[in-house]
Amino acid sequence: MIAQNISALHRQEVEGRKIIITEEAHLHLVWYYDRIFIKPLPEYLLSHRFWTQHFLPEKGEEWIRLQKAARGYLRTYLYLIIHESDFRIAQRLHLVPKQATWETFCTFTAGFKYINDQKVTGRYAYGEIRLTRLNFYTKIFLGRFHYHIINAQYGAYFAQFYGPLIFAFGNLTIILSAMQVFLSYEQLDPHVQMTLRSRMCQGFSIWITISVVGLVVFLIVMLVYKISREWVWTLKRRYEYKKGVN
Repeated sequence: MIAQNISALHRQEVEGRKIIITEEAHLHLVWYYDRIFIKPLPEYLLSHRFWTQHFLPEKGEEWIRLQKAARGYLRTYLYLIIHESDFRIAQRLHLVPKQATWETFCTFTAGFKYINDQKVTGRYAYGEIRLTRLNFYTKIFLGRFHYHIINAQYGAYFAQFYGPLIFAFGNLTIILSAMQVFLSYEQLDPHVQMTLRSRMCQGFSIWITISVVGLVVFLIVMLVYKISREWVWTLKRRYEYKKGVN
């Protein structure tokens, strides 16, 4: 269910996310670390006359696609605004028209729960999406450098790589130092008996090497697990969406 992947507005604040207003539809419900982008609800989409005059008559495949996109976008607000407190947050952030009331909003969105994934575009079958994932997979599947760039300055862009690089170099330094200590004992005269302190140093260097390698392997396994879980969920949603369409 898409509801499981869209947090209500009050929940966004509980999770420490800052709600950023955007008029770019492709950024709606895209989140980046401690912020999430939400497109305000236009007043004309709340008009019954607008829907009957412009959206109900079918005018080809492109018109159907626009209908699905509009329905999917409207359906997201059914999950963003669940309680009256969510509606108050939406009013404070100007996400809904100022003349809208809690009662009229509930009446208008009552039918959105009957909109299934087959009546919306594929984008709105997935709910919230992480921007870092979009930027990563855009390079693979769309042949573009990014989906949307946040840090336009070179310094801020390259700063995000400092942490992983320092972590990698730190681990390599520890491993190489431990290997150097270990190999130095192999160069000793085999007839010279190693002292207890020497054996302890050798054992400690081996333990450090194994620990660092184990930590790196554990982190790689965790990364693969998380990516695999995301792919399983995405492919499952895609299968359900295509199955319903066909």
